[in-house]
Amino acid sequence: MKKIVMLICLVLVLVGCDVSLTKESSQLYFAKMDEGNQLLSNDDVEGALEVFLEAKEYADGDDVVLNNISMAYNQLGEYELSKKYILEAIAIGKKESVEYVNAGNASLGLDDYDDAIEYYELSLELNDEEFYSYYGLGQVYYELGEYDLSIDALKSAIELNKDYDAYLSVVDALMMNDDYDDALLYANKAIKIYPYDYDIYDYKGKILEVVKNESEVLEYYKEIDRKFSFEEGVHLNTAWYYYNAGKYDKCAEYLLSIIKRYDDFDTYFLLTHALKNSFQYELALNYADTLETIEPDNYKCNNTKGLIYDDQGYYLEAIPYFLKASEQTDEMQPSINVVTNYFKAKRYSKAIEFGLNELEKYGDDIDILRYVAYSYYHKSDYEMTIQFYKRILALDLEAYDMYYELAESYFYLDELELALENIDTYLDYDPNNYDAMYIKEMIGYKDEHSDDVLVKLFEEYYLYDYEQVEGDVSIDTLNDEEIRVLLENIKQSDDPFTYMIYGEDYDYQTTTLETLAKVDVTEHVVYLNIPFFDQTTDNLFIEAIDDIEDSENKVLLLDLRQNGGGNTKSANNILDVLLPEVVTSQIIYKDGYTDSYYSDASMTQFKHIYVVVDEYTASVAELITLGLKTYLEDVTIIGEQTFGKGVGQHVYDDSINNRLYYIVNHYWNVRQTNIDGVGIIPDIKVKASNINDYLKELVEELEAKWKTG
Repeated sequence: MKKIVMLICLVLVLVGCDVSLTKESSQLYFAKMDEGNQLLSNDDVEGALEVFLEAKEYADGDDVVLNNISMAYNQLGEYELSKKYILEAIAIGKKESVEYVNAGNASLGLDDYDDAIEYYELSLELNDEEFYSYYGLGQVYYELGEYDLSIDALKSAIELNKDYDAYLSVVDALMMNDDYDDALLYANKAIKIYPYDYDIYDYKGKILEVVKNESEVLEYYKEIDRKFSFEEGVHLNTAWYYYNAGKYDKCAEYLLSIIKRYDDFDTYFLLTHALKNSFQYELALNYADTLETIEPDNYKCNNTKGLIYDDQGYYLEAIPYFLKASEQTDEMQPSINVVTNYFKAKRYSKAIEFGLNELEKYGDDIDILRYVAYSYYHKSDYEMTIQFYKRILALDLEAYDMYYELAESYFYLDELELALENIDTYLDYDPNNYDAMYIKEMIGYKDEHSDDVLVKLFEEYYLYDYEQVEGDVSIDTLNDEEIRVLLENIKQSDDPFTYMIYGEDYDYQTTTLETLAKVDVTEHVVYLNIPFFDQTTDNLFIEAIDDIEDSENKVLLLDLRQNGGGNTKSANNILDVLLPEVVTSQIIYKDGYTDSYYSDASMTQFKHIYVVVDEYTASVAELITLGLKTYLEDVTIIGEQTFGKGVGQHVYDDSINNRLYYIVNHYWNVRQTNIDGVGIIPDIKVKASNINDYLKELVEELEAKWKTG
């Protein structure tokens, strides 16, 4: 419901004077007041205000002229000044009900709802038949979401004055209150009184969409299309009905049947979105081009093109359109789309950079804050993640999911007291959330310095059968080596991939290491070495290949020798940016549950990819190798047969006790192929001792081919 304050103010001017004036001053005063009222009747509010201010000079201290000045300021949207003058009028005058209405109007304009209610009720104490007080109360309660009270007030207003806007407002409030039968009743009453005013017919159509079947709704829209053919946008009612019902095919079909009769922006805009949502992407892009010819500077043209690419999973391809749209408007949606698509394309650094720039320009926006926070999280920068989660909560105290995210981030930083505080807050909101209860349990293990976590990890994750620990297990007093032996006794004897790291090995493993090295070997060959996969490798890889210009005309040498694997998600994210829209891998857990990793349609293409492997290339390094070979044509594997580790591990960092637990918890496959115990046979077999020489010769051969064309 819009605040229809301006209409109220037109009526609530006062005449007369409550102070003693000389004859000359009185004549000048009334002349100015008459002139001001005449200007108001001609919709010249600024002129009227100027004249009322002149009248005030002849009758300073008169509440009547102060009331009229307040009314004019209100009509101009200057609510602070409106309230200032009307309160002066009330303070010196004889407390007219009209003045309290204008005080209510000014407060409503300022969103001071408590004050507005107080002033409207004071007006009603003076005059219980004051239409504008009931009408104003209806507006206030609507804004507060108290629709029952809004409806009661508006019905009282209509009993006093069958005003058109009051009918529109009560119908709107009834619809918001899901009372469609009563809404239809009032809409029909209004139509009888105002048969030539289109807005109430539009409201009735929205009611019929809920209470009538499709054929009745369509017949109604045909009727008002004929009756109000001169009304802008009336021809879109049927199309919007289909669109809002999710019947995008029918919406597009209807619009295509009438498109030759209409060349306005709104018609083409709706058609483009209907085509997009019915997966007719090529046609949607064609009409988006037409849309741009109608209003070339309208940001919605580029934003719509971006949405068409985004809808297909072409996240990177969408970004240039969203960027251009964001430059054409101060509206936030295109900027939100830019950050969102950088995030979906796993370009987390770019999402952060762009998002921070937009936040600096426009102030905090909750959607941009979220995607900046999520991007920091995926870069494992938990301190910055926490800062942005807190900024989100400052804007929206009911963003309860932030408490879960905060708890998780504090957990990774070993700030266990804060982690527990936030997870408890989240559990108050969602007490049965399994993930939240699990985090709370793990916080407890860390906080108590308890090695009972070992038993929990086997119960929760271990892929195979294992030896149950007998009796009440309390191993807090065991040293690292004793715990390692216990783990060896629990797991299966033929499982080499479940183990514990501690002592100096823990310090080395948890020290930040370089997980990627990039070298431009020649003008046309790029060398990337990945020694292992951790949670940061994918980000480093993506940023490295984004810096490669004209990648589709270059060769990538991907060196995975000595790479024993690591983070499964990181490896799949790398496949995501190199592959088209496919299932990069499937993960099978102990309970038979299957999880799939997907790549989107956007991809970075190379002229050819050579993957270099040896007998120590294992686990997710093999997953990368197999994924590239399975889904791309121009891939060659060079080296020795790989290790053959088709399982992955859950890694638990017990940072309190300085221990890393690696627990085998899933099989993986690429398009139903698993290489566990088998490995990958290279396309070109080269002994480890000869690989470097072979690669040197390969690079020289490739460069020679480029030179000869």
